[in-house]
Amino acid sequence: MALRSSLERIPNLRPLSAMLFGAPSSSSSSLTWDRKDEYRAAVEVASFDGMGHGLRTTCEANAGDVLLSVPASLWERYSAHTARTKLEKDAPALIERADALDERVGLDLDSGASQHALLALHIVLSFCAGDAYVRSLPRVLHSPTFSRDYADGDYSSLPSAPLADAVKARVDFFTRVHAEMGLANSVPFPLFAWGCGTILSRAVRMKDAPYTLVPLLDFANHNSNPNAELKFSDEDRSFMLVAKAHVGKGEQAFIDYGSNANGGNPLGFLLKYGFENNIKYGDQRQQQWE
Repeated sequence: MALRSSLERIPNLRPLSAMLFGAPSSSSSSLTWDRKDEYRAAVEVASFDGMGHGLRTTCEANAGDVLLSVPASLWERYSAHTARTKLEKDAPALIERADALDERVGLDLDSGASQHALLALHIVLSFCAGDAYVRSLPRVLHSPTFSRDYADGDYSSLPSAPLADAVKARVDFFTRVHAEMGLANSVPFPLFAWGCGTILSRAVRMKDAPYTLVPLLDFANHNSNPNAELKFSDEDRSFMLVAKAHVGKGEQAFIDYGSNANGGNPLGFLLKYGFENNIKYGDQRQQQWE
């Protein structure tokens, strides 16, 4: 099947640009997808000074206690596997284009370009379909790679030349991926970039676990000395947030985003998340966005 006929089964997303990049999602709307009957939690989403939203414990916990368990019924629809399965049915030629990317392009990402690109497109299409969780995700990303402040290609206001060069390299990479997948006529680049930035900053990437967005778990903030860790259960396919030490009631549960966040690049945290060494990039502006 030709690529053009495959893409005809993907809706034209250009009218969604104004909707996606309109008013930022509010803290209240970010919880409208909440389905408490499907997960087990000893944490709640709360606002923390200087960090935006995070996970606050609702009871005292000891090492080994499960603070949050998110079943497959909540996360599976946002996984790389689901993305590929749905797009193989709707746009097989697009899958061929995406797979070819891994041989032609490369960047210091955690896995192949095709996996990121297909999941990003799937998340954008889920937004188009009105998925409540996806529509609750932040419309403006903290990472300078995906900031609209640099949409004109001028990175001179970034605090260092190495950072500006790294941001430009990433923007050029995602621009090339967008073009080589043949999305220009159906998916505007800002929408695709939002999808890429969302999965790179929020999706769970663990050894021997699915690559996926995990609702509620994605509120966990980073700390280099965390009091909790992520685990995946092969038995029931649930993602769990497990206490590593004693955590008092009302304390924030932290995880370590790990070496994967850097990808061998000392600017890795900054490029993906908008902070380095627990210090946020553009802190005042981020508080305004949140």
